[in-house]
Amino acid sequence: MLICDWVEAHGIDKEPADRWIEDISAKPEQKSTFAITSGTSTGLEVTYDLRYDGSKNVQVIIVHVNPMVESGYRGGPLTPSAGVLSQIAARSQ
Repeated sequence: MLICDWVEAHGIDKEPADRWIEDISAKPEQKSTFAITSGTSTGLEVTYDLRYDGSKNVQVIIVHVNPMVESGYRGGPLTPSAGVLSQIAARSQ
């Protein structure tokens, strides 16, 4: 599953994601939002903001990528590169 693979790749505990997936799987008609705790194993702070609406065919995963605070960078969020976006798209198929 896309979400579980990516949270593990970014050093995020997958248990909360597994529980959320289990919950929405049991009630597919519901709407739900869930933000998974940030992971930093890639040297960036990566957070997943999950949006589920059982009445829709397409669900939303918003990936927030920010430099780690320790780096000294104080700007806004970084935009994922085309390579990262294509990897996400390929894994979702």
